[in-house]
Amino acid sequence: DNAYGFATLLVFINLLCVFAKHHAYNLSMIFSSKARLTLINLVYIKLTELSAYSIKEANIGKILNLVSGDINYLEFVLIMIF
Repeated sequence: DNAYGFATLLVFINLLCVFAKHHAYNLSMIFSSKARLTLINLVYIKLTELSAYSIKEANIGKILNLVSGDINYLEFVLIMIF
């Protein structure tokens, strides 16, 4: 009799664990996406404040592409931390 009770308790706890992990993963995805967008926005604002000489010397598209690659990696790390 106790075995059936323990089996149903084990199934219930496993289902609860699956729902909790899904919720936590969803929250970490939302947080990391917002952090990524904020960081890309900050980089873009900083790049638009460059002088005309700096813009001529450095290609803003290349810089933004390199930085956004790093920010995408940071988003992946933030997802994995949670």
